[in-house]
Amino acid sequence: ITLPYYICTTYTNWFVDEGFAIYRNPDAKGETPLIEVLKHDFWGTSLNPPEGYNTHKSYRPLVTLMYAAEWQLAQKMGFGGQEMK
Repeated sequence: ITLPYYICTTYTNWFVDEGFAIYRNPDAKGETPLIEVLKHDFWGTSLNPPEGYNTHKSYRPLVTLMYAAEWQLAQKMGFGGQEMK
């Protein structure tokens, strides 16, 4: 759904939130099993973290799953490795 917006993008650096929400988040890259994604917050942290860890409790599984689908689609279309770092 949002792929056309990415095609028009010319910046090459992640903003602060994008780095944590997408690039460093295995949930948003499709690397985490679906059942586990449903147990994590938007940032990829468990909703019931061990002591010493925090969660924002920002539960947005549909957004995270859309990021994962788009990430996987980009990989299949040959855009893998071209993501912003």
